[in-house]
Amino acid sequence: MKRGTTEETRGLVRRPEGGITEARKRMENTEGDLSEAKMQAITIQQEAIPIMKSSLRMKGRVLEFNLGRYKERLTALERRYGMTSEDFAAKFNAGELGDDADWFEWQYVLDACHETLRQLQPAERKQQP
Repeated sequence: MKRGTTEETRGLVRRPEGGITEARKRMENTEGDLSEAKMQAITIQQEAIPIMKSSLRMKGRVLEFNLGRYKERLTALERRYGMTSEDFAAKFNAGELGDDADWFEWQYVLDACHETLRQLQPAERKQQP
């Protein structure tokens, strides 16, 4: 089977309008709306509750572990480049830093950290008295 030319395949993969971060925000907003509606309609059999609680605790531990790794990486990048992640994000989003691979990694880790924190929030609210 003959493969398409580079020009043809480039047309198949397009960056979302507004960039990846904006696309992720739109997706998160949609997911939040859908999951809230689904959560209101779920009925759980009594025998499944311990399994679900165990799964949620495990997911929480994985999220906490990942959050620790993201924070370690952010700290290393902040020390290496002498700026906070907040300062980096402002400069990167303003186009002041260029296209160095470290900047894209930093943005990815920062986004992943924020997403992990967002996922942990419902669990934290649930545990508070």
